[in-house]
Amino acid sequence: MRYGAPPTTVLVPLDGSWRSEAALVPAVPLALRTGARLVLLSAQWSATDLGTTRTYLEGRRAALFDLGFDGQCGIEAVLERDAATAISAAASAPGTLVCMATHGHGGVIRGVLGSVAEAVVRAGDAPVLLVGPSLDPKWRLPELPTTPEIVLALDGSATSRAAIPAAISLARAIAATVRVVYVPHPEDAPDADLPQVVATFAGEGVDATFERVDGFDPAAAITDFAAAHRTSFLVAATHGRTGLTRVTLGSVVQRMVRRASCPVFVVRPVVLTAGRPDDEVGGAGATGEEATHARRGWRRDRGRPQPSRSATP
Repeated sequence: MRYGAPPTTVLVPLDGSWRSEAALVPAVPLALRTGARLVLLSAQWSATDLGTTRTYLEGRRAALFDLGFDGQCGIEAVLERDAATAISAAASAPGTLVCMATHGHGGVIRGVLGSVAEAVVRAGDAPVLLVGPSLDPKWRLPELPTTPEIVLALDGSATSRAAIPAAISLARAIAATVRVVYVPHPEDAPDADLPQVVATFAGEGVDATFERVDGFDPAAAITDFAAAHRTSFLVAATHGRTGLTRVTLGSVVQRMVRRASCPVFVVRPVVLTAGRPDDEVGGAGATGEEATHARRGWRRDRGRPQPSRSATP
């Protein structure tokens, strides 16, 4: 899904596990709300098993129709050893939004994100909708005329503000309001410009409010805030003032995905090239002084494990 337009396809990667099928919970109503075509995709490394994979996908599609899904739903069984490669190739089609669970049969790396999900986020320049293990079993996208609510997480950096276009696009697509939530680092001076972000949303025809939320652990503060307000979606860039780590997703967003009771739109504004922070992607990332800050942060954190700022998982 590119910025500025609703998705035309919602792509849901499935691997046969109940964990991967959790992505259907937000994907189905999102496809219905936006009029997008739903596509169920599974990668299989053995040609002899493609028939079994297709039968599985057809069963999932039939189950959706039995539950009342009345939209378009396609299936794709792809012969590819690397699932992330297959997903990224399918996601490159214009208007495609990937909605996937954070781990499946592939297990969990670093205790947070499945290797396939992380590779998909790393490979693309469009937001990926991740469904973490703490998704509220009662999560529902409110039906109209009830207005859904989106929480956009900012930390005061230009890098984190790269998520603003994604939040605007999502809000327009589902007729939602936005809460711009700022969680400052204890050592940071207040960012006087952040409330002006609300004016950006207003200029795009999206209702938004601004709130500051204090907390030593920003991931916990944001996810607790979202849960208390029955948020439909969280939106966040993959890293902010902490710079780049050796993994794709910043440690704060990793913990947000793991803790969030709602799906999380993850926006990756800066790519890694040859082990170095590269320039912005699609004009949405950090530039100038902020890019320099990201590079310094990467050099500072290189090779170091990310410290936990909270005992809460």
